[in-house]
Amino acid sequence: MISGQTAAKPVAQAKAKSKASGRQALSAKIHIAIKDLNMPDEAYRDILQARFGVASSARLSVAQLQELIRHFESLGWAPKKKRPAPRAGIEKLCKRIWAQCYSLSRPVPAYADALAKRMFGVERLTWCDAGQLLAITTALGLQQAREDAPTDAAGM
Repeated sequence: MISGQTAAKPVAQAKAKSKASGRQALSAKIHIAIKDLNMPDEAYRDILQARFGVASSARLSVAQLQELIRHFESLGWAPKKKRPAPRAGIEKLCKRIWAQCYSLSRPVPAYADALAKRMFGVERLTWCDAGQLLAITTALGLQQAREDAPTDAAGM
C-alpha cells in the first residue's frame, strides 16, 4: 500500500466534518431566528415549502440555508453579536466585578459595561486594562459598603 493513499482518507474526513459543521452553524442560526421572530412551526414549514419545495431544512443545500437566513433578516431578524471573552490577564478581575454587580443586584454584565464607559470611555468592561479594572472594583466595593451588600460568595 502506498503511504500517500492512507493520508488522503483523513484529509477527506476532515473536509467533510468542516462542511458539516458549517451546515450545523447555519442550521443553528435558522432555529435561533425562528425563536427570535416568534415564528410558529406551521409558518416556518410554509416558508420552506413555498421558497424551496421541501418540508424540512435538512433537505436544503448550504446556499439555500444561507438564502433562508437572508429571508429571516428581511423579516427583521438580526443575529446577536457575541460578547468577547476577557483576556487571560484580566479574566479574574472581570469575574470579580461581575460578582460585585450581582451582589448589588445590578444587571450583569450590562452594569459593568456601563461603569467602564462612564468612568473611562471604554465601551466594554473586557476592553479595560488592569488599572481601569482595579478602579472599577474599588468603586463597586465602596458601593457595596454603602448599600450593605454582601461582599463574599457566602453572603450571596
